[in-house]
Amino acid sequence: MTSILNPVTCNLIATIINTNPQPDGSVTLTIDSNGDVLSVQPDGSFQNRPKGTAGPYEKGYISGNIIAFHPQGKTYIFIFIQDNGSGQ
Repeated sequence: MTSILNPVTCNLIATIINTNPQPDGSVTLTIDSNGDVLSVQPDGSFQNRPKGTAGPYEKGYISGNIIAFHPQGKTYIFIFIQDNGSGQ
């Protein structure tokens, strides 16, 4: 299971079903069985968008255990955790 956490509170933001690589090196994140993707709004809030949506609010950039979104020139950074199933 892969999760995105708030870096300040460590609260779960979303459980990720799939990462979807984009041609520009970004990814979109599938968050439900309908294929909806996570959308980070300019105010930092979260919404769902239909499968295949890959606009500036849906594209994130992964570096190690961090994912950054850049809607309208703002930057929001979240903890990106991939659980390998070991329980550790």
